[in-house]
Amino acid sequence: MKGLCLLSSGIDSPVAAYLLHENNLALEFIHMFVDESSCEIASSLRDLIDGGIPLHVVSVLDMHEAITGNTQNRFHCVLCKRMFYRLACRLAFGVDAQVLVTGESIGQVASQTLDNLCVLDDASDLPVLRPLIGMDKNEIIDVSRAAGLYEASIADQSPCPFVPRKPATQARLNHIRKQEDKLDVEKIVEDCLFSRREI
Repeated sequence: MKGLCLLSSGIDSPVAAYLLHENNLALEFIHMFVDESSCEIASSLRDLIDGGIPLHVVSVLDMHEAITGNTQNRFHCVLCKRMFYRLACRLAFGVDAQVLVTGESIGQVASQTLDNLCVLDDASDLPVLRPLIGMDKNEIIDVSRAAGLYEASIADQSPCPFVPRKPATQARLNHIRKQEDKLDVEKIVEDCLFSRREI
């Protein structure tokens, strides 16, 4: 079995990947970026976990701008992450991955409440593995330090510029689908994937 891991330039998803790699799950990575500099950090994190793992990078700036220009701001994080799931699923089918892997855990940020995680799952055609789901931030940081990932993970200190001031924490699927009706979801996915390259 192979998993496609949504790899950020932060702390959580590299730890999720590390834990599953240590348990012999074959992996490939997809890193979705707004700023090219995060690709270098993602590449460094990949090398620390296993330099032989393929790393696919995809520009999502246009996706963010489409969401910002057409939907209610408070739903941005959930809509963004649902797009990430769709992008990852499309790539997963192309690289023969059977599951997605994320660094999500309950309650850490806006998209990771239990309500929102259920809404996210609806956008995935594949099972989503969340090895950190019951861990708190301090536990995740401890693993990150022990695995030698922490210093690379904190190199990118720039927050996402699209995070709303008051993000929805209890999104409802019917509301999210109404927001997505305002978007050309398939075209957004296709355009993002057109930018894909492998590092």
